[in-house]
Amino acid sequence: MKNTCIITSASTKFFPSLINLLGSIAKNYPNHPDVYVYDIGLFFTMRKELESISWVHVLDVPHFVPHWRACYTWKTYILNTPLAEHNLYIDAGCQVLRPLDDVFTKIESQGYLAVSQGLTVNIQDITPQEYLDMYHLSPEDAKAEVITAGIFGCKKDAVITPVT
Repeated sequence: MKNTCIITSASTKFFPSLINLLGSIAKNYPNHPDVYVYDIGLFFTMRKELESISWVHVLDVPHFVPHWRACYTWKTYILNTPLAEHNLYIDAGCQVLRPLDDVFTKIESQGYLAVSQGLTVNIQDITPQEYLDMYHLSPEDAKAEVITAGIFGCKKDAVITPVT
């Protein structure tokens, strides 16, 4: 599928995991799109190693708030900055075990791809009540299933309507 990309991010701590992710993409997804790696604290030598791979592009996260590296604030920026028409964010700790063309097809048809945590946990189970109140989350919405932020796909400029 044209105009697709895989996006990930890593700091020095997760560089070995990132190399594993990139290796799994190269081995198991032969016609993969380009991969964009957001640098959230890589050593210079690690960044240069990544830049030597023709299909990998290293990007900086702008320091858009003083706490941009705290509490995954950088991920908010990444998920809100699509780089292609069809974007798939994969945490550096993941592995790709087969081609992801069907994933990109789902992103194209639905506008997004969200992956369940695989638990029987609802938003209300992990969110303090004062936050639910602050954001005026209805009791019905608070019962929604929790999704992972480690794998998330979106279509650029899509209006996301959950499929029920």
